[in-house]
Amino acid sequence: MCLAFRNKVTSSAPSSLSQEGDHPFPLENWGHYIGQRKWLSAWSTFPDDLQNQIQDGLSRPLTLVAALQHLGLDAPSGSATFYVLGASEGVEEAQLVDRGMGAACWRELSVFLPDVLLGLVLVGPGLSAERDGTVHIASSRLFAAFHRGTAQQFFETTGTASPLASAGLKDLPHLVALFNPGLASLVPRGDPWSDALDALLRLDVPIVVTMVNEHDAQRDAQYLRAHRARFVLEPQPNPFAAGTVLRPREADAETAGVEAWARPNHTWAIVQGTTP
Repeated sequence: MCLAFRNKVTSSAPSSLSQEGDHPFPLENWGHYIGQRKWLSAWSTFPDDLQNQIQDGLSRPLTLVAALQHLGLDAPSGSATFYVLGASEGVEEAQLVDRGMGAACWRELSVFLPDVLLGLVLVGPGLSAERDGTVHIASSRLFAAFHRGTAQQFFETTGTASPLASAGLKDLPHLVALFNPGLASLVPRGDPWSDALDALLRLDVPIVVTMVNEHDAQRDAQYLRAHRARFVLEPQPNPFAAGTVLRPREADAETAGVEAWARPNHTWAIVQGTTP
């Protein structure tokens, strides 16, 4: 989806989101955000597919910012590091290394976290071998490190040390994100999230988790509760869900049942630490 976003965005959308005079503001929803951001003043003239592609690209970084604001953590001092676990080459990596709108979407973090050195640590077996172990400079204040492997492999290798420590970024993540991980759906395939999730809960760092539909949210909430995760924000519709709604092929629609549609980052929840 984000590869399509990267390749199809046309000249009808600006190549850079940030403009002089940008300043942070409380996030509410897509309508409010679009009304506040100068570069989107012509939003109503964008075709529907372009609007969806822009929302697809912005959904992840704005979900991070909205989570920080909800937690009251949107004024870090000096630097802040964010872990994105379960990242892939076709989504987060493709955006960040893109020279146009893709990377510009992630640079929105700088608008809402001014004067802060920002680091993204992307971890996932679906990242490219080419960028494994490398650091990408997305802007003068935004760095991204790539680790190809599972979250559990990452923590076994690095512990709590940040791959961006040499750039002056803090070891412990300010916030951890699991975008559409399908936690419960992977249990029959070895439950790859279990050990990593337990490690994160022991660290007592906030974790934002998104789900693709209501059924996915219900199952993942049960999974998180089984791990004694303490909910700071109960599962609910994400005000910055992606624009594109994915549906099964017509031939599969009747058997898809409750999973007949998926919208990336449709639902979100925040957990931190464990319950007694």
